[in-house]
Amino acid sequence: EGEVQLDFLAPGSQGTLPHFDTNDNSVVMHLTFKNISLLLPGDLMELGEMVLLEKKPFLKSNILKVGHHGSETSTRKEFLEEVHPQYAVISVGAYNSYGMPDSSVLDHLRQKGVTIYRTDRQGSISFITDGQKLEVETFVP
Repeated sequence: EGEVQLDFLAPGSQGTLPHFDTNDNSVVMHLTFKNISLLLPGDLMELGEMVLLEKKPFLKSNILKVGHHGSETSTRKEFLEEVHPQYAVISVGAYNSYGMPDSSVLDHLRQKGVTIYRTDRQGSISFITDGQKLEVETFVP
């Protein structure tokens, strides 16, 4: 009650940008509860991430839902440096034909010391918080 803030960061007041790929027009949300924040960048790819960084330079978040299922087209180093998450969640199906998540994205996350959770390995991933502390629970059916 008054402590949760949900900001819609994209596509913004300009609406859908026709020269962007559909993925780069994803709805991007930033959720904050006291001292804990979560960035949900949808399927943003490199161009969308760059535009977001230009328009919304403060994106630091405790949790990042990795964009575009961990595709090589997302979660560039510059974007990751600005978000600076403790945890990353990659929503991806097991044995998917796209080979996601891409090893370069996983390497970028590991180099930054980010704890990675993947739905293909950990199943359901829940973050529980009182706004100060953060706990993670996973469940594989």
